[in-house]
Amino acid sequence: MTFREKVIEFGKGGALSGMLTIPTAGDARAPGLALYNAGIVHRIGPHRLNVKVARALAARGVASLRFDLSGLGDSRPAAGGNEAQATLDIGAALDELGRASGASRFVLFGLCSGADNAYRAALADPRIAGLALVDPYAYENRRAKIERAAMKALDLNRWKAALSRAAAPPHPVGEPREQADSSRPHPPLAEFGADLEQLTARGVEILMIYTRFVEEQLTRPEHFFDTFSAFDFKDRLEVRVESGVDHTHTELIAQAALIERLAAFIGRLSAA
Repeated sequence: MTFREKVIEFGKGGALSGMLTIPTAGDARAPGLALYNAGIVHRIGPHRLNVKVARALAARGVASLRFDLSGLGDSRPAAGGNEAQATLDIGAALDELGRASGASRFVLFGLCSGADNAYRAALADPRIAGLALVDPYAYENRRAKIERAAMKALDLNRWKAALSRAAAPPHPVGEPREQADSSRPHPPLAEFGADLEQLTARGVEILMIYTRFVEEQLTRPEHFFDTFSAFDFKDRLEVRVESGVDHTHTELIAQAALIERLAAFIGRLSAA
């Protein structure tokens, strides 16, 4: 299936910049897809992931808009840009995508801070029928911690690496070691659980994909559901843990697998 792409400016005063991807023969049942920044990365996404997702799904009849939030990429800053502004920007993007495609329901795809913005926007906008989140908030689980400690203890490669580090020259003073940062501010666990319960009760379908970026918090889907056992997600929340995949899906095989997973997720929403 072919598609056309068009750069647009939208939102208040045309401050937001994005790229519409519209299939020439779209699926009338399919929700529209909105994609935007992961952190400060331009709307194309890490390794052009958003571009690849948008075009692959357009070939399956799904219209999309990938865009820059206020103050990022090609979009102009808004006064006091913050989390609330991101929600307003996403709402404006859905208005535009709806006009261009005829869609009345939407899916948000967000990675890391993009997942955080998607979750908050869904609480505010009833048009959002689905959330596809990569490395959303993760919370420590006791079972996961024990399993992770056992895995580390039995991993010979870790012991070899530790011995190599011990034998290496001291790290230069003032030169920081590189560390993975998964410590962005989280809402309280009870608040996040209650919000997810509210969304799924409303009928929102949620796909959460965790990579090895959060391996210290959970290594199996069961860890997530154990942590949130007090909440009822109405079988509308799917959790996947891709321990062999890095945070930004650097490898092409990981990108292809993610695209297929998103296509299947949106396909289920189209059929509902």
